Amino acid sequence: MKSIIICEGKTDAIILSYYLSKTDEWIFLSKKESQCRGISERILEFGIENSMTQEFSWYINPGEDLLCIYAVGGITAIKDGFAQVLDINSMSNSEPFERMVLLFDRDDEHAEHNILEDISRIIVSNSLEDVNLENNEWAELQYSERRQPLLILPLVIPFDTVGTLENFLLSCRKEIDYCENTLVEQCDKFTTSLETIENIKERYLKRRGIKSKISFGTYFSVVSPHRTFDAGDKILRSIPWENYSGFNDTFLELHKLCSVK
Repeated sequence: MKSIIICEGKTDAIILSYYLSKTDEWIFLSKKESQCRGISERILEFGIENSMTQEFSWYINPGEDLLCIYAVGGITAIKDGFAQVLDINSMSNSEPFERMVLLFDRDDEHAEHNILEDISRIIVSNSLEDVNLENNEWAELQYSERRQPLLILPLVIPFDTVGTLENFLLSCRKEIDYCENTLVEQCDKFTTSLETIENIKERYLKRRGIKSKISFGTYFSVVSPHRTFDAGDKILRSIPWENYSGFNDTFLELHKLCSVK
């Protein structure tokens, strides 16, 4: 089986690759390794216009399933990544993707509705039958030809509140104990207090989703001050996210990306 996760940014991709490697034994698949395994024709290249915000990586599991994690560089590009997959699946000479996850932030109250509307419009514009897309529920997209249907899973996180991936990760850290819960809340208060200083707000806090990233960075500068200058992926991968119930509950459906699950 071949699957793909389309997510907003590199932080999402790092977290997903870490978690799936721990829970379902997905391992990174380089071009050289795919050639050695004789499966290089199954590995596709995706368009990367900005290497600072976009990337894609391939993974393989013990059952020889393939998974691509594609960070498209922002929520507005999610629909473009989705359209690319539909194009690939419409090509008769290409092995189709059987399952696709669309992961994005609920950074405002309209995010879920807007992106699912965009996806539905792309489905209809490709002359495919529209499907009812619901958060954290698989939907089956049928092709007119006798081809393998595409199963789609939208994942809008957090599930029950406005926020970003960073907000979600910090909420998982709150599970540890009262001390961590208090620290997370104080980091959020600090970030919010910066908005009251007009020149700081104008210079540093106007970008979409930046407040949650500041709270996230502040938290880890306290709990791991000696790692402040580590690359972000090292810090993210140092945390046992698979041990947190909130994390496992949110990403439960990702285990279905394995054909044996």
